[in-house]
Amino acid sequence: MHPISVVVTTYNQSYTDIVRTLNSIVNQEFDDFEIIVTDDCSNENPQRELESYFSQIGFSDYKIIVNSNNVGTVKNICGALELADGEYVKVIGAGDMLYSSDTLRKICEFSHAHGIRLAFGKVKTYSLEGENLTIRPFNAPSKPEMYIPPQNRGAIIERQLLWADWIPAGSLFFNREYIKNYFSLLATDYQVKYCEDFVATLVALTDTIDYFDENVYWYEWGVGVSNSGSVATRKRMYSDHNNFYCGLRRNYRDHIVTKAYCLFRIKRFIMLHTPLHTLFTVHKSAQYLRVSKDQNESFPQGNDFLLLSLDLSHIEKEA
Repeated sequence: MHPISVVVTTYNQSYTDIVRTLNSIVNQEFDDFEIIVTDDCSNENPQRELESYFSQIGFSDYKIIVNSNNVGTVKNICGALELADGEYVKVIGAGDMLYSSDTLRKICEFSHAHGIRLAFGKVKTYSLEGENLTIRPFNAPSKPEMYIPPQNRGAIIERQLLWADWIPAGSLFFNREYIKNYFSLLATDYQVKYCEDFVATLVALTDTIDYFDENVYWYEWGVGVSNSGSVATRKRMYSDHNNFYCGLRRNYRDHIVTKAYCLFRIKRFIMLHTPLHTLFTVHKSAQYLRVSKDQNESFPQGNDFLLLSLDLSHIEKEA
């Protein structure tokens, strides 16, 4: 058994994007891990190129899954968890990166020291448009200090369900055996296909979630399912949200869930049937990406994988 398995989810990303992600994993200082690349039936099967990549760098501790049909992100992760043998798991989407060369080591040390079942760290976003690179912290959840003991779980649940203050999936890491049932429940009972973030909410309803006050993830802003902005994407996302809230209403009959369901129905109508969705999305994004005065955000230095993975020699850096 490995201390940790790194699951890379792919779907129609370019080979360059996938390699960027893999490079951030294979160049870790920590060397006792496996990589599982799980492809959700992309238009072009990436297996041959991936096998060539691993062969060229001399890395053999990997597994490749290619789904014969598109099952969605949540089931794609479920399949990888069944094949993983790590005590802990870090999931990463193709195109994104582990934050730095010591990220896996820090995650494993923190997980073992605290007996972690589910935890999350900090995320930074990057957006590369032509010669302009923009980086921002991703301030979600907006109050991570709520997850530092002693926790008020009732306040956390209210914050997630009423304020939609979700923990982003890219920030999560977890004990494999512990989380498998939650992902399975999310896929089957709740019928959620894409919003893997909701696995943290299911845990929060019955258990505690730990906060790791370190950067763990680089997220490529503007290319994922959750923020691409198209009508089709909004419909997919709100179908997932509708299924999730209906499942909560079915399984948890209390006033917070009922209130959250009613608020969601209003928000869903606004986002799908009124022109206000753009204004709402811009406002929400601005909240997530806001840099406060006490964060002193600056362009990263040292062993951050953003510098190692992108050709930044001729671009303007905007923090």
